[in-house]
Amino acid sequence: MKNPELIETLQNCAAYCNHCADASLSEDPILVACVQKAHACATVCTATASLLAMQYSDTRGMIEYCIKLCKSCTQECEKHDHSHCTKCAKACRACTDACISHLS
Repeated sequence: MKNPELIETLQNCAAYCNHCADASLSEDPILVACVQKAHACATVCTATASLLAMQYSDTRGMIEYCIKLCKSCTQECEKHDHSHCTKCAKACRACTDACISHLS
């Protein structure tokens, strides 16, 4: 399998984003934007990891969109003091860096 580190980073980011979104729903209704961005980020990270795992050749657009969503999710999560938001932002930053590195 090509790109195992990037695939693992994408999957890790998706897991943290899903956890953040689920935890945010139960904690604070003010976190609606956080929930939406975390779920969108998780969905795109999962899809991108799947495309890379099957060695699909045209992944640049998905990786670029993943970078965009990870940055957006990071910015939203950094607004909140919840532990799950802090972990999600950290995972999104790592994912952004890995995706940028992959495209370089």
